[in-house]
Amino acid sequence: MKRYRKNHLSALIVGLWLISITIQAHPITTAKCHALITTNEVSVAISVYPESFYYFGDLEMDEEPVAKGSAIKKAIESHKEFLLKYFTIENVSTQKLAGTIVSVDSSKAAETGISLDEMLAAEDDPTVYLISYPLKSPPHVLVMYQDFGGEDWMFPSMMELTVQQEGLPDGKMEVLDRGVPKVVGFNWVQGVGDKELTKKELEKLQSDALERALGIASHGGVYSFIYIADAEVRHEILLPLRTLETWQPIARKDNQILEIAEQVAAKEVVREFFNGMNPVTIDGIEVQPVLQRLDFYDIDTRDLALQMEPKRLRAMMTRVGIILSYSTKGPPDEITVDWTMFDDSLWKLQSVAVFEDESRKHVFEVGAPPFKWTREGKKARAKVEEVAVVAPQASSALVVSILAALCAVVATVVLAVKRSPAKRYLLPVLFVIVALAAMPVIRERIGGVASMSEDEAGAIFTALHRNVYRAFDYSEESDIYDVLARSVDGELLEDLYLQIRRALVIREQGGAVSRIRKVDILQGDMASLDGEGFAYRCKWLVEGTVEHWGHIHTRQNQYEGLFQIRPRDDAWRIVGLKMLSEERVGSKISLRRF
Repeated sequence: MKRYRKNHLSALIVGLWLISITIQAHPITTAKCHALITTNEVSVAISVYPESFYYFGDLEMDEEPVAKGSAIKKAIESHKEFLLKYFTIENVSTQKLAGTIVSVDSSKAAETGISLDEMLAAEDDPTVYLISYPLKSPPHVLVMYQDFGGEDWMFPSMMELTVQQEGLPDGKMEVLDRGVPKVVGFNWVQGVGDKELTKKELEKLQSDALERALGIASHGGVYSFIYIADAEVRHEILLPLRTLETWQPIARKDNQILEIAEQVAAKEVVREFFNGMNPVTIDGIEVQPVLQRLDFYDIDTRDLALQMEPKRLRAMMTRVGIILSYSTKGPPDEITVDWTMFDDSLWKLQSVAVFEDESRKHVFEVGAPPFKWTREGKKARAKVEEVAVVAPQASSALVVSILAALCAVVATVVLAVKRSPAKRYLLPVLFVIVALAAMPVIRERIGGVASMSEDEAGAIFTALHRNVYRAFDYSEESDIYDVLARSVDGELLEDLYLQIRRALVIREQGGAVSRIRKVDILQGDMASLDGEGFAYRCKWLVEGTVEHWGHIHTRQNQYEGLFQIRPRDDAWRIVGLKMLSEERVGSKISLRRF
C-alpha cells in the first residue's frame, strides 16, 4: 500500500499539470486541485500560484515591489494551515475528513524572488501541496468545499477541481466556486463499501449540501463596493444570479439557460427594481440611481472589471455585476447608503467604501444604521494658476528709457542754444545709448521674447503641462474647459480636451474614464526661440487607474510632442501641439488592500 500511495501521489502531480485551462493575469484568485479517490484514502494535490500568497498570506513586498525568495518560503509554509482550514471534504454523514500535508513542491519563485507584475501573470510556476485524507471505508459520496479567505474576504476566489476515482480516467474539470459545495458520487465493485446511491439520491445530497452552505455561499458570493467621488457616488454590487432572483426574478424560457436577449431585457427590470431599493442620500437629499452597467458573467470569467461580450450562460453558474451611479451635483459633504435586500440566505453583508486612496469596511445588517460618510477637512479642488509672463525689470526699464530719451533731447537743445563745442555732445549721446539699451526689455513686456534660458523655458512649460492634467481633476466638462483655458489658448483648447479625454477612456472596461494618478516629464528641451515665444519638445508618461469591485486596473501611456508657447494677456499659454509619438508602455491589475 505504501508503494501504491507513493505512485498515485506522483500521478496526482501529473494529472494536475494536465488540467487544460489557461490561467491569465487576473484579480480573482484561482487554485487547481486534482483529487484521487481510493478505497481507503482521498489524496489531493492543490496547485497554488504566487498571487495567492500575496492576497491571502500577507506576503511581504519591498518598495519595487518585489517579493524575495525568503519571504515566499515563509508564505509557502504558512499556507499549509490556510489550505487545511479553507479546503474541506465531508462524507455522506456531513463529517469532515481530517487532512494531513504530505509534501510541498515549491515554485522556482521561492529561490529567485518575483515582482508583483510577474506574480499576477504567473501561469506555470505553482507550489503543489499534497494532502492526504484517510478513509475508513470506500466512499460512495464526498462533498467538497473551498472557502478561501473566510467570511471577511471581499473578492471572488475559485478552484479548478478534477476528481479521479482509482482505476478510472480523470473526471471532468469543474469550477469549485467559493462556498458552493460539490457533491461527487463513486461506483465501486459490488460488495465493497456502502450501498451505491441513485442519481436522485445524489441530487438530494447536493441540494442538502448547498442548503447547509447557503449562509456562507451567499454571504461570500455577494460583494458590495461604494465609491465616493466629487461627481458621483457609485455602488457596485456583484452577486450570483440565483441570489438576485430571490428578490427579482429574471424572465427566461429555459430555467437552466440565460439567453442573450433575456440578458438585454433584464436591464430594465433590474433598473426598476433598484430604484426602490438601498436608498442613498447625498447632503440630505435622496438621489435615484442610474444603472451604469449590468453585466452577466460565467463562472470562468477571470476579470470581472472587463466589459464582456454577451453569450448564452448557464443560470446556476452566472454572476451579475451591477453598477449604480448617484449624481452628486458637486463635491459632497455627507453621504448615507443603506441596504434593504435581506432574506433567510443573506442576513448581513460586508461592504467596502472607497474615497480617493482611503477605504473602510461597513457591515449592513437588519435594523443596523446605514453606512455614513462625512467629508473631513476642506473640499479638495485642483490648484491651477496662470503662468504669468514675468519681466520684473520691464516697468523700471521703460521709465529709464523715457527719462534717458528726454534727457538726450533737453541736453541737445541746451548745447545747441549755447553753441557748445562738439565734445560736450557726448552727454546726450550717452542718454540715447541708455534709452536704446532698455528697448529689448520693453519689447518683451509688450509681447515679444528677446532671450530666455533653457531653465526658464523648462519651468514655464512644466507649470503649463501640470495645469493641463490638473484640469481633469474636475468632473464637470465646463469646469475642465475653464481650467484648461488658463493654460491653453485658441483652437487647441477643444482639441487637447478631446485628445486627453480619449486617452483616459478604457474601452474594455465599458468606456470607464480612468483617474489620473501620476504625470512624469521624462525628457524636455527648448526646441526654438523667436520674438513671439518658444517651442518646447517633451516626452512624458501618464499613469491612470480604473477601479471596479476592488480590482484596480493601471495603465501607463508614454507621449512625445512639440509644444508652441506664446504670451496671451500677460500670461503664457500653449497655443500649438504636434504629437510625435504615443504608445502604451505598461498595464497591470491589482486588488485594493484593506
